[in-house]
Amino acid sequence: MFRTLSLLCVAALVAGVSTLSAQSVTTDPVGFITLTVFGPAVTGDTANTFIGLGFTQPVSYQAALASAAATTLTDSSAAFTVDQFSGPAGSFYLELTNGTGAGRTSQITGTPTATTITTADNLSSFVTAGATYKIRKNWTLSSVFGPNAESGIAGGNITTADQVLVYSTAGQAYLTFYYKTSGIGGTGWRSTASTSINEATHPFMPTDGLLVLRHTAGNVTFALAGAVKLGPTALPVVPGSNLLSNVYPAGTFTLNSSNLVGSGLTGGNLTTADQVLIFNNTSNAFDTYYFKTSGIGGTGWRSTASTSTPEDNHGIPFGASVFIQRINPGSFTWVAPQPF
Repeated sequence: MFRTLSLLCVAALVAGVSTLSAQSVTTDPVGFITLTVFGPAVTGDTANTFIGLGFTQPVSYQAALASAAATTLTDSSAAFTVDQFSGPAGSFYLELTNGTGAGRTSQITGTPTATTITTADNLSSFVTAGATYKIRKNWTLSSVFGPNAESGIAGGNITTADQVLVYSTAGQAYLTFYYKTSGIGGTGWRSTASTSINEATHPFMPTDGLLVLRHTAGNVTFALAGAVKLGPTALPVVPGSNLLSNVYPAGTFTLNSSNLVGSGLTGGNLTTADQVLIFNNTSNAFDTYYFKTSGIGGTGWRSTASTSTPEDNHGIPFGASVFIQRINPGSFTWVAPQPF
């Protein structure tokens, strides 16, 4: 049975200022959401919850770039230490915050010199002198669900524990993690690929949607505290399935205001259009939407249940993730606008 996540509370949206690494940092507003992972009626069955991490980690550093070449970004005013934002320091990602690349993110792979950052993706086409950026820590299994699964996610072995799944668009398959409580290979966060490798620090990008499979009866509720994501967000969409997070915790965010079509989602009819799948907790199933471009019943957002009922104002839930099924060729970047 499929279940969805409940967004119960957004609180304490206040601004603050902190200083890190001799760099003045104005933090984004902060708050928390309370997330519910639904459990089956009977232990041993499975209930599914689609989670979106609607807050980010606090800003660790922000400034302006002087230039970029391929995957190397240069901040001439910086005084980085080697691997300040990678390796033993943990996993961090960079977000461009103005210009044509505003909202684009990339995993940081190193700070090889005092003034350079290397990233997993080539952002150079979006960087001109003065382009601003922010660096944040990634959410991880440990920071979201607790180092010892304090969130209430049930531990166990590879078959009895609750599971946390993140979808890999590259492999078009899920990566599956669980909290191991005993046996060969020690205890702690593990993946189904290895019972001995510690995965507590496995990083999530802010755009990653998560699926939690709960095998234990009863719901689990826990809080996720962090910073409110400001500005647009660029979410990569590739041919096939894409499980993407709604990164915003508040505001009016609908199919029409999402900018999916403006970003490159292909419209058409029931069989030719790309699809947006949003989980419906009432029916315990996905509702499927597409952008209709012609034919009887008019044009605009529709569901596969009705080609004539307008769905432009159907909301994309906060604290949840949605599937984008790209059936047309080519990738595009969904530039989602800040909804508040």
